[in-house]
Amino acid sequence: MTAPVETGWSAAVGRPPTTPRPVRCVIDELGRDLAVARAARAGRFSHCGVTLDLGRRPDWVNGGLADPEWRIEWVKLYEGLDLAHACVATGDGDYLTAWEDLVESFCYQVPVGHDSSDVSARRLQNWLYAWQRFAADPDFAGLRPGLELKIETTICNEFKLNPQALLIPEISKHERFAVKPIVKRFELESYAGVPIFLPDGRMYGALCALDSRSVPLEDPDIGETLGLFARLIGCIFFANLTEHEPVQSR
Repeated sequence: MTAPVETGWSAAVGRPPTTPRPVRCVIDELGRDLAVARAARAGRFSHCGVTLDLGRRPDWVNGGLADPEWRIEWVKLYEGLDLAHACVATGDGDYLTAWEDLVESFCYQVPVGHDSSDVSARRLQNWLYAWQRFAADPDFAGLRPGLELKIETTICNEFKLNPQALLIPEISKHERFAVKPIVKRFELESYAGVPIFLPDGRMYGALCALDSRSVPLEDPDIGETLGLFARLIGCIFFANLTEHEPVQSR
């Protein structure tokens, strides 16, 4: 793999590169189009029959087509999988650099809550899918400095490392979570969450409750109750995904 412009922090300090916890990519058969990858590397995006040249660091807030459906598909950045495939297939690290440019510029420009929760969830999922595919290359040297922290800013990302109920009554006293950008931005002080699994074993997301105040969470029924709701949600999502999967495969 040709080294990208910015080399990974992990490589710079001689440590193994940071990689996401392996997750099953439910669209793994997609995102293997070299033409799409070349276009994305050049900052060109095609959605809903319209192609726009927006650059590798586009204006994610005001740029793009003045059409909500076009923007929704654009910001989900499905092209990340194509870029990762091209990077591994050709050995050209500029495909990784292009993806880093796109993700990093989005993180800098778009405020939390700008997009609906379902669009944001799909975008983050696609980022992780692409990162995982990039990391599958034996020559992967890591993302550029600090980018993995921008991708994994939420407490819910902890479930990729440890898929168990997480109850934090006072975040400010928890060294690991108190420094997360989203905690500081919204002055969060308590968190209760559980992962949502689909019946086939795939982790789909998380069910969580947050508060700006400290909340006692010692009651063991809290985690169990959240878990019951998460399993119910997982079954509902799975039924809908199974029903519409051929249409909404991306």
